Amino acid sequence: MMSQAERVEMHFKAPVKLVSLKVVPEGGAPLPLSIDRSAPATEHIMVKLPKLKPAAYQVNWKAMGPDGHMMNGSYGFMQH
Repeated sequence: MMSQAERVEMHFKAPVKLVSLKVVPEGGAPLPLSIDRSAPATEHIMVKLPKLKPAAYQVNWKAMGPDGHMMNGSYGFMQH
């Protein structure tokens, strides 16, 4: 039995400020997430997820580096 995904975690080499984070199920709308945009820059970002239904999910993120440059990325995962 696979465990339920409880959070999105990302680690960076330098502190960043999270600008945007979307978790989107295949064929669906982005999940409601609680993101503290006033949080200080950090090397470790963690955002709790709501209970997920079995599906493929895409994580899309944007962050601002310590010098103000923007960066972004995405990755996928499966919830069984």
